[in-house]
Amino acid sequence: MPEVRRLLQSDLDIAARTVAGEARGEPYDDQVDVAQAMTNRWRSNRGQFQKDHILVQAVTRHAQFSCFNQGDANFPFIMNLDPSDRVYRTALRAVLEAIDSDEDRTLGACHYKAIGTFASWAEGKTPCYTNGGHEFYNDVD
Repeated sequence: MPEVRRLLQSDLDIAARTVAGEARGEPYDDQVDVAQAMTNRWRSNRGQFQKDHILVQAVTRHAQFSCFNQGDANFPFIMNLDPSDRVYRTALRAVLEAIDSDEDRTLGACHYKAIGTFASWAEGKTPCYTNGGHEFYNDVD
């Protein structure tokens, strides 16, 4: 099983909100893959992610996940979620599965984007994995 760095309840809450904001409406396995990319950032010892020792740091760093941008339509939705919402619980399950899994279908990806959208960081890069509505990248510094 992959090494699990220290986890706080607040980490799991923010991670579940992130998956709900980034991948709700996608099949469950795609939600797990989004959570996997998030946890790969948290576990990474390279580049910009090497200082993210707690999961919430990897998730809430400025402009990392669009659902946390205050102008994003998902922001009010994720801020109003609570554990009584099925969307929240499904996202939380996806996060826990990604943390505990021995398998990483994303091949170590720390970045992803919705298929058909533009992201400057993805220019010249080739997705290492595609699932549901997302392309995953493991070659972005």
